[in-house]
Amino acid sequence: MKLLITGAAGFTGGYLVKELLDHGHDVIGIDDFSKYGRVEREIDSHPHYTFVEGDAKDVDLLKRLIKDCDQLVALAAIIGGISLFHTRAYDLIAENERLNAAIFDTSIWAFKKKKLKKINVISSSMVFESTKQFPSAEGEQFKCPPPLSTYGFQKLACEYFAKGAYEQYSLPYTIIRPFNAIGIGEKRAKVETEVLSGNIKLAMSHVVPDLVQKVLKGQDPIHILGSGSQIRHYTYAGDLARGIRLCIESDKWHCTKGTVSIVGALCTVYGANNTQESPEKGGARSRPSAWG
Repeated sequence: MKLLITGAAGFTGGYLVKELLDHGHDVIGIDDFSKYGRVEREIDSHPHYTFVEGDAKDVDLLKRLIKDCDQLVALAAIIGGISLFHTRAYDLIAENERLNAAIFDTSIWAFKKKKLKKINVISSSMVFESTKQFPSAEGEQFKCPPPLSTYGFQKLACEYFAKGAYEQYSLPYTIIRPFNAIGIGEKRAKVETEVLSGNIKLAMSHVVPDLVQKVLKGQDPIHILGSGSQIRHYTYAGDLARGIRLCIESDKWHCTKGTVSIVGALCTVYGANNTQESPEKGGARSRPSAWG
């Protein structure tokens, strides 16, 4: 297949593009380098990969890129460590909604006028942020209270974009909800602020690299957020990329009698029952992607 990947130069995008190329797909990637700054990868010179530096909110550009594509993967988004939950709460919903609108407008157009067969929407386990049902079954996101964070709320909104596009335009979709992904190649986002944890400045406000940094710098005892009783689950980004590829290639997404099969891939449920002691309020609450 030929695929358009928005956010292709990001952390997950780097793993996903390589995974797709390794399995014989042609890939067009678009990214504006707004997260890390300019990055270069070995895959950039792959004969079946075309990278375009540009803004995924530019519908005219997206239309030019998608005209021969079979599927789209909507990865582009403002996303970062826990510091962004507090410092860019408005941008996490406003900018990401602008991205969603442009990407879905383009996908609907390509589905109606070109050869696009499906959009793959990268959501998050944060749609279950406010649930009290564990494990959290598919459909619980419609029953539990809405997410508390603007990021979680926006991820739930992107699923409604998909739902609306299918109901009005019959655009098939797959929802993919990753949980905390770890791997090499992630850097501090340009927009993240430095946060002190004990006497150590956090590297990226992500638990694994930050704990590693604290160990390497000799922090003793290691300072953590919350009570220390939290449970977290992590997904290797290479496995995440494989899961997204399987969702792309799966024939389970087809529409039957007005319904859409949603493939909940990679930790849709795992980790959704994590609780964190809130330093601000002193109470336990569900925060699936805010680490302790």
